[in-house]
Amino acid sequence: MIDLKIGFLTIGQSPRHDILEEILSHTQHLEAIEVGALDNLSAEQIAMLKPVNKDETLVSRLRNGRQVTISKKRLIPLLIEAINRLHLAGADMAFLLCTDTFEITFTPMPLIQPGRIMRTLIRSILSENGKLGLVVPLEAQITKIKGNWAKFVSDIKTITFSPYLGNKPPLEKLRSLADRDLIVMDCMGYRIEHERLIRMYTKRPVFLPKRLISSLIEEFYQV
Repeated sequence: MIDLKIGFLTIGQSPRHDILEEILSHTQHLEAIEVGALDNLSAEQIAMLKPVNKDETLVSRLRNGRQVTISKKRLIPLLIEAINRLHLAGADMAFLLCTDTFEITFTPMPLIQPGRIMRTLIRSILSENGKLGLVVPLEAQITKIKGNWAKFVSDIKTITFSPYLGNKPPLEKLRSLADRDLIVMDCMGYRIEHERLIRMYTKRPVFLPKRLISSLIEEFYQV
């Protein structure tokens, strides 16, 4: 076994115990370095990152547990700065804790964007006439996220449920996805308990993105 320093980059604030406790539950010989794009910002500065007009909306969690919405275009410079902080902290590789993707052309170490892998994987599983179910946090995100998936599958049904508000999705929403071939939970904040709940009421295969990160770490390093 080798000792590793792996970086984890959240678009909100670190630490993200709600994500890493489940990702790293079975790993050893690994030092996790967490950095958040909003770590060094005041409440006033974070408020200025809210989406306006037609800005693409992202959602994450602050250190105090509060949900926060962020403009994607305003976030990118903060992400780049956070990646550099991970590098200076000694990370050998970094995982983005977000299912959205970003056009970042240069990073000082490998940056894995799970959203890219997730969409490629699901595309290889579903045929063009497949039925895809999506679970996303906010109504404001439906058009953009659905558009990402519509590039290769046309029959898409979407429900909204935020993982950060402490409530459970209405059962009628969950049951509406029971006719899907596959259900994707399109946010890194969803937990294993949410995955189990959706599987229980739909009886369908469910894709939880954080499991992808766990699998990649195990595959790369056998930890």
